[in-house]
Amino acid sequence: MSGGLVGRRGSRDDDQENPAWPGLVDLFAFGMVTMLLLWVSAIPEPPKDPELTPQERERRAQVEILEGIGKVLKDKPVFGQDALIVEQNPPAIRVVRFSGQEIFFDSAEFVLSDADRKAIGQAAVEIRVAIASRPELIVVVNGTADPEPFRPRPTPPRDNIELSALRAAEVSRILAAEGLEKRLQVVGLGTRGEAEGKTREQLREYRKVFIELRTKGAPRANDDAH
Repeated sequence: MSGGLVGRRGSRDDDQENPAWPGLVDLFAFGMVTMLLLWVSAIPEPPKDPELTPQERERRAQVEILEGIGKVLKDKPVFGQDALIVEQNPPAIRVVRFSGQEIFFDSAEFVLSDADRKAIGQAAVEIRVAIASRPELIVVVNGTADPEPFRPRPTPPRDNIELSALRAAEVSRILAAEGLEKRLQVVGLGTRGEAEGKTREQLREYRKVFIELRTKGAPRANDDAH
């Protein structure tokens, strides 16, 4: 009898639960969730990009395309790291050096040296390959003239505007021979700079040609900036 009673009493004691334990578990879980929510709310939101207009989105897309082409061309020996400038507005790649050199002309002349012609021809091949998959891109050849007064002559060029256009045309013929004829635009920018106080070497900086790669219909990059 006594043994059986002891056994049943022990069984009841083992099965009895502490009535406070479930409440403590719920309180701990609630506290953890609250701390997590407070931590998440304290994380600053990343800055939001301002809403872009369709024109701004298009310009950004053009710049990204040109930057990709620029990276490809900069790896070519005929260009190099300082030969290209990517313009942001309007988007364009400006090619200012060929085999490490700018293309300059003698005073009142529009004929290139053999070395310059070779460098431009090599650059034309690389440009043609780089933009082959981008039919929307054109190649603009810009010629300039120094500010010295032009001496009249019986045959063209008759002024600095014609002279700058002939310089651009001279370069464009080389580009056309390398397969870029359907992409070309030729622009004579005329006189650049001021003659006063300039040495002959400094005036040479205004007698040059540079190339731009840009989208059809886009305005020209600022030619006075470089």
